[in-house]
Amino acid sequence: MADTGLIIREGGYAPTMAQRTTLRLGGPVMGEVCLSDPGAASALPDIARRLGGRLVCLGAGSNILAGPGPLTLVVVKNTMPAEIGTVAEDGQSAVVRASASAKLPALVGRAAAWGLSGLAGLSGIPGTVGGSVAMNAGSYGRCIADTLAAVEVVNGMGEMRRFSRDELRFEYRAMGFPDMHGWWMITAAEFRLVKSDPETVIDNGRKCLDKKRATQPVTAASAGCVFKNPSPENPAGKLLDAAGFKGKRLGGMAFSPMHANFLVNEGTGTSTEALELINEAKHRVFMKFGIILEPEVRIWV
Repeated sequence: MADTGLIIREGGYAPTMAQRTTLRLGGPVMGEVCLSDPGAASALPDIARRLGGRLVCLGAGSNILAGPGPLTLVVVKNTMPAEIGTVAEDGQSAVVRASASAKLPALVGRAAAWGLSGLAGLSGIPGTVGGSVAMNAGSYGRCIADTLAAVEVVNGMGEMRRFSRDELRFEYRAMGFPDMHGWWMITAAEFRLVKSDPETVIDNGRKCLDKKRATQPVTAASAGCVFKNPSPENPAGKLLDAAGFKGKRLGGMAFSPMHANFLVNEGTGTSTEALELINEAKHRVFMKFGIILEPEVRIWV
């Protein structure tokens, strides 16, 4: 079924979450809606009610662990044009605007080529700009909130709203809007970046990426870090390693032998195996250290 700004897939045409996530796990959903016009978002609540599912936004699916299903979800994918460009600048800085559908690595690379610093620490993080902003993605002590200037959002009534950085609430791997209820989707974000030497910015990004490749399973089928770091002194990977979970397997799922906080689908893994491994790891870490690990990966069941 199609409408202006919308493409709707349901029934036998609806995808599985295994087809939409980097972890390659998850059962079928009630439907999928591709949103190419923000104004068409006003139709989404009625679509969700008709299909009998809860609206969820999905970027590149790089931070999702979905259950075996069937899942009572209606997935909304942002299919608006992916655009990246500068919208303002002065002698020392520039504001770069990126569509939420643009890939974060593309934004990081484009900014580096323009000699704009501030995003190098995000090198190697997959996903879209919208998803990265929504979860305040970060690594090596840097996060999206550090350079974010503004965010544009559409809600379930098709209303477009703009929020400055100061109006947003940021937490570790989370972000919130004031007075936003129900379904919403980020449509664009702006970043204030400092002008620098392009070669220096590119080199810094390359160093971060090389470090990740040496210590993390960046080419494996994973969803990034499974758990949030409880503290700088006790990162989740360190706790999981000490609890004996580095390289631990169950069926086709395993905690990576490179980094204990990465859960990897070795090709035949299932959502049930992944969830069982996660629960076992949480229990073992709590029993050994008295620390409750909180999921960083979004779990949809």
